Amino acid sequence: MPTNWETYKHYKWKLYKVKWIAIHSETLEKMVIYECLYENPDGQVWVRPLEMWNETIVVDWVERKRFQLVQSKNQSPINRSPIPERKKRK
Repeated sequence: MPTNWETYKHYKWKLYKVKWIAIHSETLEKMVIYECLYENPDGQVWVRPLEMWNETIVVDWVERKRFQLVQSKNQSPINRSPIPERKKRK
C-alpha cells in the first residue's frame, strides 16, 4: 500500500508523489490522493481508488503494475539508500 510522500512512476512513465490515503465518506473505499511531479494543464492533484492504484495491467502484452514505487519517503533521492538516523547529542 502506498504511504504519504512516496514517489511513484505511472506505467506511462510520468512521476507522482502520494500525498495522502483518504477514505470516501459514502462508500468507505480507500482513495489515493497524489500530485503530478510535472506540469499538467488538467490539474496537479488527483485522486484514484486504492484498488485501481494497486492494479496490475497489461500494456503491449506485458503485465506490469499501474504505479511502481520509485522512492520511499525515507530514501535519499540521489542514491535511493535509506537516510541514516541522526545521532542524539549528549
